Amino acid sequence: MRNITLTVAMLLAVTNAYTQTTNGNINFQLSLPQGGYKATYPKTGTGFLFSIVHQLKSRPLIGLGGELGLLQISNDDNRYTGNFHGSYETYYVSATNYIFTFAPKLRVNLITLKNSGNVYMDISAGTNLFFTYGSISHDYGYDILTNEPRFKNDSSFSHSSFALRAGIGLGTAIPISKNKNLSWIFKCSYLYGSRVAYFTHPSITDVQVSLVPKESNTSMLLAETGLCFKLSHKKSKAS
Repeated sequence: MRNITLTVAMLLAVTNAYTQTTNGNINFQLSLPQGGYKATYPKTGTGFLFSIVHQLKSRPLIGLGGELGLLQISNDDNRYTGNFHGSYETYYVSATNYIFTFAPKLRVNLITLKNSGNVYMDISAGTNLFFTYGSISHDYGYDILTNEPRFKNDSSFSHSSFALRAGIGLGTAIPISKNKNLSWIFKCSYLYGSRVAYFTHPSITDVQVSLVPKESNTSMLLAETGLCFKLSHKKSKAS
């Protein structure tokens, strides 16, 4: 993980000297398990992804950047009124499975149309963090400043494991503003995921949280749609 972070930092530091434009993306994403992951846990995930790409002036067809994403795979929550650790309260119990994504990427602009946007290919390699979190809490009065209920955490647990994530995606950006500073994005990717242990199918009975341990490869199809916007535009410092 540390090596990947250093790699992205070095890439961004180098490209800043040659950057023509810096684009940001905020996308809604939908994950569809493939292969052994689909056979083991055929659960569609939903979430958001943020990415930054620096387009190189010296290589106008090439961009370098990275992306951060969050997918919620499954969730269960419930209320339970009764005793827990000797206290009688109304408890709020929840358990959720997430995937956090971090990946540097290379962008290749394949087709650029003057008035209709462009078609591009993203090649990425990074990590997926499979993260499970559960908690048991209860009301603890009201916050006088926000007039919202306060919660006291009675118990919590978490589990995390890392998997290699690498793949290729094909996308298109369609301008929706006259100056082309804002575009609508559609993209589909196939992402290989290495074998990893994770939890599935959270379920709650009273204050008892049940999770099913599984292990498989974690390859998936990822569909994205969202907005691309210019963050900066500068001339190259190099000749």
